[in-house]
Amino acid sequence: MIDTVKGIITSRKEDRLTIQIGHIGVELRGPETSINSIGPIGSDVLMYTQLQVKDDSVVLYGFITAEEREFFRLLQ
Repeated sequence: MIDTVKGIITSRKEDRLTIQIGHIGVELRGPETSINSIGPIGSDVLMYTQLQVKDDSVVLYGFITAEEREFFRLLQ
């Protein structure tokens, strides 16, 4: 499992952002409140993650705190 992601924010949309980790850009989806409050493009970030695999998709969710991620896990 991917527990955390640390890197530089390179792009942002309402419900997702891309974090550059070395030569790889990782897209994380998450709540708008987290995405909008994490920091500006170009800033360093550490996010707690949850990988969700379904028949038709693989999505990596990102959260600012471990508690926020745990709440997401409880809802799942």
